[in-house]
Amino acid sequence: MKRYTPNVADATEEQIAKATKDSIPSVAPLYFAFRIMVACGILMLLIIGASSGA
Repeated sequence: MKRYTPNVADATEEQIAKATKDSIPSVAPLYFAFRIMVACGILMLLIIGASSGA
């Protein structure tokens, strides 16, 4: 909130709405980063399993 007004008590509805919108993180990067991390873990397990099973 301090990014939009120096005095938080005097914030307008528009400033509160902007601060609220900016506080919501973007979900797509986290979603795909998690999926990539899980895929890498599964790939490593498959590689370890294939190398120790031979």
